[in-house]
Amino acid sequence: MRTSEWVTVAYLAYLLASGAVRRASARKLWRVAVLAVPTSALIALLAHIDASPVASALRDWLPGAYVLVGYRATGLLYSGPNAALEARLAAIDARLFARLGALVLRLPRAVLEALELAYLLCYPLVPAGLGVLYLTGQRTRADAYWTVVLAAAFAAYGVLPWAATRPPRALGPAPWWLARRPVTVRRLNLRVLEHGSIQVNTFPSGHAASAWAVALFLMTAPGAAWVAFTALAATIGAGAFVGRYHYGLDVVAGLLVAVLAFVLLVR
Repeated sequence: MRTSEWVTVAYLAYLLASGAVRRASARKLWRVAVLAVPTSALIALLAHIDASPVASALRDWLPGAYVLVGYRATGLLYSGPNAALEARLAAIDARLFARLGALVLRLPRAVLEALELAYLLCYPLVPAGLGVLYLTGQRTRADAYWTVVLAAAFAAYGVLPWAATRPPRALGPAPWWLARRPVTVRRLNLRVLEHGSIQVNTFPSGHAASAWAVALFLMTAPGAAWVAFTALAATIGAGAFVGRYHYGLDVVAGLLVAVLAFVLLVR
């Protein structure tokens, strides 16, 4: 199997082990297994028939779905917030906004819309990074790409079974800079999160970790696509913080996780 596939199987096994250690209910463990076992079986099957061009192409693109499977499976182990960690993260944000609140309040609505749009673009950003490799003749590096991206994303998700928190947007009303000036794209983001999110915060931020992992990896590819992806990754982090989708420390930790994955797995 490819390295990225081993990363996926290992993470799903980790979730089952974490659930057992945390004494999750049999129902929760069963629901994780319903996602983990078929996904692992599919990975093994595709590895067995890799000679097929179709199977090879699927192996290049399916890890994008493995990110979602890992995310959903992680959410199934949520058993309540870690109140101490949540309070600590909220306190740090309060100090940050005490210094930056006036600046944020003066941001034009167009900037707020752009930050929300960047946050929304995190979802297509990951497969788009692989698209860049295809377009630049780097398809053979698909496994290396996904290894970095999956390692960063799963490292962010993997903390949740042990130290879960609620997202800051769930702890109170919308921040004043958004309440005073309704942001159109925010409505779409909230709808996406309502129907597609596990409704739990990931610390570090999975959005930041995966976005930065993509940007960092593309720095090793031909062309200047990495410039746009780096700018987008930074804007995604800013949007996550300003929009109260993540705590500030989540975003910083997500960047650090991506850097660590890149350094260890690429360098």
